[in-house]
Amino acid sequence: MANKTEPTIETTNVLDGRKPPIELAISNRMASDALSRYKTQKERIENYKITTDEEFQQCAELLNLVKSEQKTITAQFEPVIRPLYDDLEAIYEDKRNSLKPYLAAEKVLKQKMSDWQLAQRKKQLEEAKRLAEIEAKQRREREEAERALAIAESQRIRDAQAKAKIEEAQKRLVQAETKIVETAITKPVSAPSKAAGVTTTFSYSATVVDLGDFMCGIIDGVIPPNMCAPNLSEIAKFVKDNPDEVKKWPGVTVTETAGIRGR
Repeated sequence: MANKTEPTIETTNVLDGRKPPIELAISNRMASDALSRYKTQKERIENYKITTDEEFQQCAELLNLVKSEQKTITAQFEPVIRPLYDDLEAIYEDKRNSLKPYLAAEKVLKQKMSDWQLAQRKKQLEEAKRLAEIEAKQRREREEAERALAIAESQRIRDAQAKAKIEEAQKRLVQAETKIVETAITKPVSAPSKAAGVTTTFSYSATVVDLGDFMCGIIDGVIPPNMCAPNLSEIAKFVKDNPDEVKKWPGVTVTETAGIRGR
């Protein structure tokens, strides 16, 4: 594989070997003269004290001298600075114009790199979503298989229990019928006692003492289905917070509705 090299742009220093401009020498000389003039007044200015009106007036004259020197220095440097400033501004304009296409190129290249990164990110998210959907599907199938197995096992147990209970009930029924026959033979049934102004009536009541046996009786057809009504109010409370779980219940359909209220 060929070694990759960084792209380079050849440049040339157009000022190589150039001597300092004459303006710099002039500027140095004017600065030296200005500093020399200041040194003659430096100690007086820094140590000046005002204790009388006359000294106040003298200080004002010294201030005017300082301001005059400032104007002189500005006037001396202006004709040297102005052409250089104009040339410098032109140089900066050339620099800006030279950089302009490279700045635009930088923007274009960064945009292309950003688009690539976004495209790769989109692919990663789509792949992660696809894998998550596959995993969720596999998990649902596994849970459904586990539920089906649990239901089948529960049904097998109920069937075995129901068979045993039926056999036991049949035995009790035979025993009861035998006792009824024996009682009918050995002891005649007497009529209810009667009294003047009194009427005797007989009624029956039933109590569920084993809910499991009761439900097995409905499943086996021994007990009519209308003897067991679902507790709709409790189901409504439960499905409000657990709709997905209720959807898994056999024999139950969950319907979602939207309620609209005006304000």
